[in-house]
Amino acid sequence: MCCLKILLRYPYMILIVIILLGVACFLLIFFFAKIPDFHDPKLGFEARGTELSKRILAYELLLDKTASSPMTLQKKTFYKAGEWNNQLHDDAWQDNTTGVYAHLMDDDDDLDDFEEDLTSESGDSDDTEFFCDAPRPEYARLVFASSVEGDNLFSSANLKSMCRLEDDIVRSSSNFGSVCIRSRKTRRCCRSWSLGNYVALLNNKSSCYEIDDLHVQRVLELVDECQPYFQTHSNVPHCWTQESEMDLQCTNIPERCREHSAAYSILYYLTDVEFASGNHPSHVTFAMSFLPVAASVGAKELYYDVEGRLFSDGMTKIVAINFGIKQEVFDQYLMTDMVWFSIALFGVIILMWVYTASLFITIMTNVLIFLSVEISFCLYAFVFQIHFFPFMNLLVVVILVGIGVDDVFIYWRIWYLGKSQKNSMTFEKLVATTLKHATLSVSVTSLTTAVAFYSSYVSSVTVLRCFAIFAGTAVIVNFVLMVLWMPAVIIVNEKWWSSHCPSFNHEFFQNKAQICSYFCSILSKIFVAVTCCCGQFFFSILPCIVLKLRYLWLVLLGTLGIGGAVIVLYYPRLRLPSRNEFQLFAHEHLFEVYDFKMKDIFYFERTLKNSSLPMPITVMWGVESVRFGNSLDPLDKGELVFDKKFDISTREAQKYLLKFCTYLRNSKYYLPEAGIIRLTNCFMENFRIYMKRSCRSVNKTSLVPCCGSSFPIGKDIFNYCIREYIPLLTESTLLSPFLYNPNAGLRFDHNHDKPVAVIVEFSSSQQFSLNYSEMRDFFSYIDEFVTTELKSAPDELKNGWFVSYLSFYDLQKSIAEGTPLAIGVSVSVALAVAFMTTLNVLITFYSMLTITAAIFVTVAILVVIGWELNVLESVTISVAVGLSIDYSLHHGMAYRLSPELDRRARAVDAMQNIGSPVAMAAVTTFLVGLSLMPSTILAYRQLGVFLMIVISVSWTYATFFFQSLLMVVGPKGGFGQLHWPRIACKRSSYEQKHHIDKTVYTMSDSTLSSSSAMNHANSGETQELEQLAEHLQPPSRHLEGKDLKMKQSS
Repeated sequence: MCCLKILLRYPYMILIVIILLGVACFLLIFFFAKIPDFHDPKLGFEARGTELSKRILAYELLLDKTASSPMTLQKKTFYKAGEWNNQLHDDAWQDNTTGVYAHLMDDDDDLDDFEEDLTSESGDSDDTEFFCDAPRPEYARLVFASSVEGDNLFSSANLKSMCRLEDDIVRSSSNFGSVCIRSRKTRRCCRSWSLGNYVALLNNKSSCYEIDDLHVQRVLELVDECQPYFQTHSNVPHCWTQESEMDLQCTNIPERCREHSAAYSILYYLTDVEFASGNHPSHVTFAMSFLPVAASVGAKELYYDVEGRLFSDGMTKIVAINFGIKQEVFDQYLMTDMVWFSIALFGVIILMWVYTASLFITIMTNVLIFLSVEISFCLYAFVFQIHFFPFMNLLVVVILVGIGVDDVFIYWRIWYLGKSQKNSMTFEKLVATTLKHATLSVSVTSLTTAVAFYSSYVSSVTVLRCFAIFAGTAVIVNFVLMVLWMPAVIIVNEKWWSSHCPSFNHEFFQNKAQICSYFCSILSKIFVAVTCCCGQFFFSILPCIVLKLRYLWLVLLGTLGIGGAVIVLYYPRLRLPSRNEFQLFAHEHLFEVYDFKMKDIFYFERTLKNSSLPMPITVMWGVESVRFGNSLDPLDKGELVFDKKFDISTREAQKYLLKFCTYLRNSKYYLPEAGIIRLTNCFMENFRIYMKRSCRSVNKTSLVPCCGSSFPIGKDIFNYCIREYIPLLTESTLLSPFLYNPNAGLRFDHNHDKPVAVIVEFSSSQQFSLNYSEMRDFFSYIDEFVTTELKSAPDELKNGWFVSYLSFYDLQKSIAEGTPLAIGVSVSVALAVAFMTTLNVLITFYSMLTITAAIFVTVAILVVIGWELNVLESVTISVAVGLSIDYSLHHGMAYRLSPELDRRARAVDAMQNIGSPVAMAAVTTFLVGLSLMPSTILAYRQLGVFLMIVISVSWTYATFFFQSLLMVVGPKGGFGQLHWPRIACKRSSYEQKHHIDKTVYTMSDSTLSSSSAMNHANSGETQELEQLAEHLQPPSRHLEGKDLKMKQSS
């Protein structure tokens, strides 16, 4: 009551205090918070806290920590932390997003050095007068296709078209001259390595514009002649140069095929595999053109310059691009794609303005949403102390707009219905009733949505956990502000704004201007007409459709739900990620077309893609675990915890390690390295041989005590001789990458006092794969194999573990296990909320059955359109529970509160009361999703697709399936109904039996809506609305006429 009095007397003060809170948060963020950096959008897409992630992180930290020791063979980690999969699966020469040398190009000097290196190498070519170099993956490239389906690119007209397109789009750019690789002799930009230029070279023409069909035919004949040799020598590039004629391995290749390496370049680099393999001779579908531009950050400005140009001339078109800058342009797209969010926000504002008929409420609602995001970020950064802000957190703003607007609709709907009850309550009671019932309704929907977000925190993926905290917090903050902000806003609007600036009131403008009065009158009539149509549809047509076809809806939607369950759980199921490329943009974006389609179409890309190393079998001792610093910060790797019992110098440890290496070679995944002796894979084997050497060196010096020793070796001698052995390996002139593994062997601390860890590593027969089952079988077998053997280890070597290139597998595993758990948490909370809201066992059961079917159908649609269970998809599926249950809860509560006794009458009554606001909520959220579809950022577009699907399916099931269930098997009267214990004065038996508080019923019923159809008008439309009121009476009276007859006949 005290809060109500404050709200009634000082609504302005409440608004001012909240605004001051927002200003304080803004100042904190501006001066002290770290500005989110989305330069590396892949950051945080890794599992943390799992057993496997601890092993991987411990291995990486051990290599980094011991790299500075003088006793360490490799001074720098061979694989950077978190980049194992990129090193393996991505190109051997080029990272799939930033280019092979992008990590060297942190500034312009590095870029200049890189381009100078390319130019220097180009100057050594024999073909410097035409080409500066041979085509290489380090260069930016374009992929061409014919504009006419099925047309052959290997024709003079199409080759000239490709040359013309390249000149008009790329070389005409003002930025091309500043980034191109130049010839050392002419200092002009080098020619591109394209089909047209190779045809010109082989026919002694200076330009691709000078070729004709005869020249093209000659080159085709040359390629046809050389194609069989290419099939057998495609992996021996030096055989295709003129210098290789004396090489016995290359003698069978004709001299014509080696000329300028043209045939090899055309088949290996420039044409698709169907042409190169001879499956489609003389027909080229896709052609590559290598630009004399480094595929790196230096090409960013060039890309921005050519991005908006037309990539087709009617004959050919550019269908894919690789400039090596996908990550670098992501920040730019994050900003430019905000225009689509702005369009969504503008549409919501218009709908809200029309719905509330108040510009003041519309403006203040947008202020509320901004304050919610701002305060949420303040809590995220300063209270929770989370410094990592992934780009996925930006999606919360879109979701919050839909939630916030729907909550405002609730408040306004309740307020409007309270005002429409003439002389039924005082202003104070109206505010109290609105606050009470609106808060209850908003809390139900906010709780389910917030818990759905928070449930993703059970995942081990860093990005998902950060998103869960920020999204859940934003929903809770929005709810708290909504409870305090909106009542004050409505009071201010009622007391001051509506009397000064009444919207849709043409009488206000009658004395102002005749034109304005005429215009407003037309708008008012349109408004009333739309209101009548909506009322007629939701009060008569829609209930009739559901009632008459209730058995059809049950069978049809029930079958769809079962089919969705089969698709999701049996076949084809929601697959785990099958590619290691990180998709940032929409599928049709030229960068993504190259990464996801063209890498399988050209020989050189296939070779690079399939050049992954075998999975290593790595077993390490000396590290117990990793002490995490901040598990929500992917840059905070924590600290190593060394095993205090570890001691490799004891006789028992030496004997066991030698035995373990022999045992590991007997595993089914062990891959013998024929002809190669790696001295460090199992260092104890070679060290034992070293200690058995003669005690006299070649120059007759004594080698005692590091000689002639029997195995195992005494501890003191071991510690002494190991310090001689390691430098000998390091300084040996015979040492090469083929003779040692830089990561295996003993690892020393920076003081090189004694070994702190030992690593045994062998190659396996298992190649790196993105197939989850393959990696699971490999990991399970080797891990069990190693664990079993370690049971017999001495105490100093008990704490060993197996690790390999398993980061991507760990991510897959975390998503596969975390998503069902998050869904389970969401469903459990939704079940609890549904029961506490309805207090009816049957209604709760039917609502859960409805949302289960809706979720299965939603996920099945996502499976059919090609979604995989990746990070964003796992979030959306978890949130689907929270978004799906709202509509069913609204219908369920309306059914429970209906005064009717017959189940069909109650269902129709519920639909007439709740149908229009639920539909309005669905329409607004659907429009938000639709407006995001033109976005370039894949995450934005996927969110839009998800919102449209989940809202459409949820509304359909809540309206047709759930209501049909209630009409057929819904509870009658008070069957299955429970009640909260009352703490109130006892009323008379007559009052308990006959009293019905119509005001409370009306208000409670209205609280179930999250929005409404057009349901109000201004004072100038009193006569029109009096006629409309006959059709918009409370359902208990309205059913006495035509609708009651309809129900009796059914």
